[in-house]
Amino acid sequence: MRVLIVEDEPPNATRLASLLQKIDSGIMVAGVCQSVAETLAWLGENPNPDLFLLDIHVADGYVFELFKTYKEDVPVIFVTAYDNYAIQAFKVNSLDYLLKPVQKEELQQALQKFKKQQSLKNTAMHPVLLELAGQLGKNYKTRFMVKLGDQVAAIRIPEIKCFHHEDGLVFLHRSDNKKFPVDFSLENLLELLDPSVFFRINRKTIVNIDHLGKMHVYFNSRLKLEVSNIPDDDCVVSRERTAEFKKWLDR
Repeated sequence: MRVLIVEDEPPNATRLASLLQKIDSGIMVAGVCQSVAETLAWLGENPNPDLFLLDIHVADGYVFELFKTYKEDVPVIFVTAYDNYAIQAFKVNSLDYLLKPVQKEELQQALQKFKKQQSLKNTAMHPVLLELAGQLGKNYKTRFMVKLGDQVAAIRIPEIKCFHHEDGLVFLHRSDNKKFPVDFSLENLLELLDPSVFFRINRKTIVNIDHLGKMHVYFNSRLKLEVSNIPDDDCVVSRERTAEFKKWLDR
């Protein structure tokens, strides 16, 4: 059996290779890659492995990205440091996993399972994997550092009313109506903020659902929000975002 290990921490990769040898000396580690890009390059130059042993979070992102390009039917054992909630998601979809630090007995059981399930088709799981990629592994910001004169303070997410772009800068608006410039564009912030809490209503404003005030029907079936200290025009949900915004509110 040829196994490809994808793990960006060399000690972990070495440990996995050692465990494989201890379990079955007939197992050959075909290669060790540290990123999605390196894995794709390896796969383009070598025969397909019999089994993947994949860390979820690798050097250049999340290993689920691999399945956007790679379509071969190779069984997968995932290695994860995520909590039981994430693990249950994998179990429901019949994907095996190992929780770090990997134990010999658990790896041995996983190998036995995959030897019995050679008919497992990973291509059928690609949509699930890609959906999980969006749900797992996102470490959203919990606070922002801002300047208060010659001091620095941390503002927690629950305190943030919105982010607003004005005069070429992006400002964090706190619940007490004070605002502070931040060194992020609105596009950057969308990658850092939990999308279940924050929504970009137009090209200038991102709002926090927990600080939304009254909403009014606006012309062209749009919505207008009441957000103190933000210009009225910048509180209107853009027409192309209105339907999505309503769905977001109704989750």
